[in-house]
This record gives sequence, C-alpha cells and structure tokens, in this order.
Amino acid sequence: PYFVMQRHTGRTPFALAADDRFHVLMALDGSARVRSGEETAMLSKGHTLLAMAQRGTATIEPQGNVTLLDAFLP
Repeated sequence: PYFVMQRHTGRTPFALAADDRFHVLMALDGSARVRSGEETAMLSKGHTLLAMAQRGTATIEPQGNVTLLDAFLP
C-alpha cells in the first residue's frame, strides 16, 4: 500500500508519464537510454536511476532486451 512496483521487459521504447512523482528505475538485466527533455542518461544492469518528479515525460529506449523495475508512490 506504500508504493507501486512495475516490471518492464522487452526491446520496445516506452514512455514514463509526467505524473509529478519520483520514479526509481532499477535495471535488472540489459541496458537502456533514458531521455527527458535535453537530459539523457544510460541505465545498465545493476544500476539505479532516480527520475525527478518535475521532469516531464521521459522515454526509455532499451538497448537490446532489458528488464527494469519502476518504483513510485501510488
């Protein structure tokens, strides 16, 4: 009841909506490029990225097959 966890698996790019919540992205396998506005970051296996609440929509671009966890407040 305290947070939501979503698992994303695949090769297809997807959007992380601008919902005014922090998102903690954890790469379980593979790697992905994370784009938000002019900012770009790489997220690879074993690493974690904090997506700021005031960021606008972010695009996750898998580099091959990737498995990510997305944790955020409900």
